[in-house]
Amino acid sequence: MEEVKTDTVNFSLNLADCSPAVANVVMQTLQKTFDSLQKVIETDKEEQKKKETKNHWKPITSEKYFFTYSDGDVDSVIWTENKADKGRYGLRNVFRTKEDAEFEVERRKIIAELQNYADDHNGEITHPSDAFWLALDEDDMSITVENDSFLPPVGTVLFSNGDIAYDAIETIGEDRIIKYMFGIDLDKKFHCNGDCECCDEYDPWDEEDED
Repeated sequence: MEEVKTDTVNFSLNLADCSPAVANVVMQTLQKTFDSLQKVIETDKEEQKKKETKNHWKPITSEKYFFTYSDGDVDSVIWTENKADKGRYGLRNVFRTKEDAEFEVERRKIIAELQNYADDHNGEITHPSDAFWLALDEDDMSITVENDSFLPPVGTVLFSNGDIAYDAIETIGEDRIIKYMFGIDLDKKFHCNGDCECCDEYDPWDEEDED
């Protein structure tokens, strides 16, 4: 009795009536078959990974992913390419880790709190170009209020004046907004502003000649 083992399948073959030469050929053939199948599986996984984008990860079949419920709870299931999986993916409600899903819950909470504050305090906004919105000042990593563009960024929360916007920042919390809206962890130490040779953003051709 010969036992054949692979990563996913184990079974036994009764080769008692076969000559050693035939048994050896059978085993070699099976091993080659399993090796070929394994290569196909690995190739498929690689192709699936190539379809991913940095910000829109997609699981492969039988891979676990996390998602959020409407009340903010986080759960996980196995990806089977069914209607529910595709629906969550289309709504960008598929996450690689529980931490990623929990971060998204907090991000949505911030957006809702900002919008609720604006709805409760705003005056009339006759045109989007008259509105104010939040932006990040990268020089000192703080939230600033902007209105110097003809139109605000798509999807941003609009305020009828700057005072209401600043009050919203104070009420909701500047650090929370920076962390969840702009994705910057203020606990992480920044050694520079991105304008040095150790940073990917550095471009020596941008420097002005001292002459």
